[in-house]
Amino acid sequence: MEYADLKSQRKNNTAWRMLTSAHAPLIASFLYQVFIKVNKCSLPFDVVVSKLDDMLYHLNQLEGENLSEARLELSGSLRRACIMMKSALT
Repeated sequence: MEYADLKSQRKNNTAWRMLTSAHAPLIASFLYQVFIKVNKCSLPFDVVVSKLDDMLYHLNQLEGENLSEARLELSGSLRRACIMMKSALT
């Protein structure tokens, strides 16, 4: 592992950017709830976004936080990840 490579990954890798985000606890919790806890490796994008909306609504009710910025960040990252996976399969 070279420093320059890791520094580049931190800047350009979608997963790394999500985990260094201010919303990392939300992102990690969401990914765990939607994929790992229920042992799913893939879901249609619209289902994932619906689950994200449900989680954000629930957190808003509990915490009183407006997490619309987190929604935009996470849905954009998920969309980019889906596009990259689709292009890798073709």
